[in-house]
Amino acid sequence: MARARNIKPSFFDNDELADLPPLARLLFIGMWTIADCNGNFEWREKKIKKQLLAYDNCDIGKLAINLDKSGFIRFYSDGDLIYVNIVNFSKHQNPHKNEREKGSEVPLIIPQARQAIDLITLTINPDKSRLIPEDYASNRADSLNLIPDTCTPESGGDKPPKVSNITPYAKIIECYKDILNGNEDLNLVEMEVITEKRKESVKKLYKMFNYDFDKIKKYFQWIYSARETHSWIFGDNSNNWRADIEYLSREDTIAKAREGRLGNWNGSAA
Repeated sequence: MARARNIKPSFFDNDELADLPPLARLLFIGMWTIADCNGNFEWREKKIKKQLLAYDNCDIGKLAINLDKSGFIRFYSDGDLIYVNIVNFSKHQNPHKNEREKGSEVPLIIPQARQAIDLITLTINPDKSRLIPEDYASNRADSLNLIPDTCTPESGGDKPPKVSNITPYAKIIECYKDILNGNEDLNLVEMEVITEKRKESVKKLYKMFNYDFDKIKKYFQWIYSARETHSWIFGDNSNNWRADIEYLSREDTIAKAREGRLGNWNGSAA
């Protein structure tokens, strides 16, 4: 059942959203109206196409994938059905109390459910073991391979691959969580709330690594591999300070990491 939702003037001033096609932006607004009180709904492509973009000749799946890659929505699955989570829904929407009291049958998103989706085909990954918490002693970031970097298509012939400067927020944030927040004892600052400041840091990080997601992934992996020699990054210091995405996106932090050093804790994060 469709519901009335709010739209703020800042929606039209969002430069990240402006990078997407007009129909993707319209689809995003329409998604708010079919989402439950938690900002989630079941992904039924044909039905949603009829509900929200019935009069437009478009591939709604591709539009939705672009919304996911840009960090505005997140696809996930319980292993049987596919769902969509609207990022920051509760921040911008205020569902009626009757709607909240009634609740919802749509399951909430969890990291394992996120990993169960293949975003190339928008299908459920047949390996349902991904719904079980990862063994972080193994290769920690394999699950991220399910999230393709379609902004960098395969090259044909002698032509170099095209590089897009559209920041894949969701992909980078999931990578940060998967690699740097998967250990009970050694975690960086959580990034559950995606603030504008954090989005700016992710965008800056992507630009500094020449719009290459694989380089960012290797950077995060290096930070984790340095957890013993640089344990202060993970809170082993006098102030219990832990690094966050803002710290990791600083030029001096990246420069020192590339040189294989990050110095020692000196009592501050400066």
